[in-house]
Amino acid sequence: MALLTEQGDGGTLIEFPSCPGCQTFAEAGEDVGAVAREALEGWLEAHQVAGYSAPAVDANAIKVFKVEIAWSAEDGAFIARVPELPGCLADGPTEDEARAAAHEAIRLWLETDRERTAPP
Repeated sequence: MALLTEQGDGGTLIEFPSCPGCQTFAEAGEDVGAVAREALEGWLEAHQVAGYSAPAVDANAIKVFKVEIAWSAEDGAFIARVPELPGCLADGPTEDEARAAAHEAIRLWLETDRERTAPP
């Protein structure tokens, strides 16, 4: 899963929560999917070469979720919203903490959805 956070300069921060330290940045106008795949492939290759275990991730089957973060004066916190996942929201006192909370909210949303749609 890749999380996208648009930056003020038009670029996009790309993070992979299941791959610690794997993140990259796409400049405005760049193909975000291609940049994400390249970063993930490099991260996986580096782990393999170093002999570290890495999660089983298919760089061609990346789920991408855009995370929108904005300050809410009413709530006194940064609110992170995931438009592709209805009702998936998180908050935090800083943008970084809201983004981290969004990672967990997405994981829980997807887990709940899998349970809800699993055959009986």
